[in-house]
Amino acid sequence: MGIHDHDASLLNHETEIEGFCNYYFYDPKCGSSWTDVSLAMLNHYHVNEHHWQHWFFYSAAGDGRCYEMPKEAVLEMLADWAGEVYLDETKGAVWHWDGYHAKMKLHPHTEQFISDLLKEHSDW
Repeated sequence: MGIHDHDASLLNHETEIEGFCNYYFYDPKCGSSWTDVSLAMLNHYHVNEHHWQHWFFYSAAGDGRCYEMPKEAVLEMLADWAGEVYLDETKGAVWHWDGYHAKMKLHPHTEQFISDLLKEHSDW
């Protein structure tokens, strides 16, 4: 996948279409439940490499392992976050990082790469 396929699964995968229907646009005909939304998110993360959740694996023992994200995937993720400013001018990549970083499960190299980029580009 490349940037031209960004989040294509949102429109091409039945699980995501139905699951997000009520999440973003309340439609009583849709009948989505929280389970539907959760399954939609799980699918979305697993088919879209630019989400950090794609690179985290929970084991049967209950622990997890973070894999390093390719730089292209990190840049697409940051572009995704930076685009939030078009929905709300108080948001953006730095806002997203500051607000959610502590909850993210990231490989140390990925975490450092993101941190360095956002220090260099504090206007994102």
